[in-house]
Amino acid sequence: MPEGLAWLDHLLALGVVVALLLGAAHLLARWRGRLVARGSLRLQHVESLGLDPRSRLVVVRWDGRELLLGVSAAGVTLLAGDRPEPRP
Repeated sequence: MPEGLAWLDHLLALGVVVALLLGAAHLLARWRGRLVARGSLRLQHVESLGLDPRSRLVVVRWDGRELLLGVSAAGVTLLAGDRPEPRP
């Protein structure tokens, strides 16, 4: 093979490696929830919505209750849902 086309082999090999990595990442993201038994999870991320670059709304399910949290640089605030009872 001429030396001028050696870069093409390297580029094709890089493309194959990147495609394999992207495929593996896609499969891991798709099967992430199934790797852990669903019944054993007490805390689950349900949904989130970015409001701006520093704040977002997050819905989590905790022991069967759904909570709406506001997450910002200042901290986390419970916006809707039952407040947990204080532990003795």
